[in-house]
Amino acid sequence: MELLARHRVFQTNSAVEGERFASEIWERHRSRLKSRKFALTWNQANLKRSSLAFVDHPCGVVAKCDGPLSDTFRILFHKSGRIDHRINGKEAISLPGQCAVHPPRADLRLDIDSFSLLLLSLDGEFVRSALNQRFSKLPPFEDWATGLSLESPSIATLDSLCRWMATELENPQSPLLAQDRVAASFERTLLTLFVEGLVERHPDSAAVRGNLSDTHVSLAEDWIDAHLAEPIGIEEVATGVGVDAQALVRTFKRLRGHSPLRAILNRRLECAHDALTTAGPGATVTEIATGLGFFELGRFAVRYREQFGERPSETLARRLNRTGRPSPTMQELHAPPAKSA
Repeated sequence: MELLARHRVFQTNSAVEGERFASEIWERHRSRLKSRKFALTWNQANLKRSSLAFVDHPCGVVAKCDGPLSDTFRILFHKSGRIDHRINGKEAISLPGQCAVHPPRADLRLDIDSFSLLLLSLDGEFVRSALNQRFSKLPPFEDWATGLSLESPSIATLDSLCRWMATELENPQSPLLAQDRVAASFERTLLTLFVEGLVERHPDSAAVRGNLSDTHVSLAEDWIDAHLAEPIGIEEVATGVGVDAQALVRTFKRLRGHSPLRAILNRRLECAHDALTTAGPGATVTEIATGLGFFELGRFAVRYREQFGERPSETLARRLNRTGRPSPTMQELHAPPAKSA
């Protein structure tokens, strides 16, 4: 099944044209066909600091990359097929169930079989700022982050979110394309999942610093409340409070029993509950959920039910069966819920 069909940027059966195009949009490279036939389809949608491409390549080639086009991290999520990579001399394999990561300015040599995949690209500085917050010292990227298994909860969710994104971007009215705030929140979610996947794989490489105090955690919770409608992750919270990100994670878990990400999730769920219980005619679960950074409605519904004992659609239906009142304004919708006394 072809994905992102509305965002077709290239299709050819010519190996010469295919190499020229890929050298302009992916990496400058030279390739050698492993069979007589060649075909390439490339569909790509661009956001602010990321892009998602569907690449269908039903033939085999050997490619040597001569240099990057941009400062970009690329994550390959296969639907089918296989690629054998040498990334700065280190071997990695990508295939369904395991993705590979191409860091910026890497020496790439690829032995490619027939494949189709989703290619997620993230701005290099966007990624590095998060990595620098989470790791005390990053080893060479190719030594440990080139092959990420979908057995990792974060990487599996990232893969699922990319598949949702490929479907969502077929809608020309998608808020991902029409609303900068929604797109920025979504890109922050993609980045957070990628970084958390690296932390899961090599937790010993993450920065280890001393514990903070309850005052720091309270300040972080206040900061989260004040920025709840913005695209925030652990790194933004730590910077906003002026502390180290990993120390904040450790202290949150020690004092609250969960991470700052869980705190953000809980507060957004509370805000969604408030919005659903005060919604007016015309309000939808989708509008409220995506406005708060919940993009996979199935996961949102599961988490909402875990916290409130009913599906979000049930909360909204009960509200709309009562005497109506004006729909909440956007400011009211995204205002942080009041803390309990």
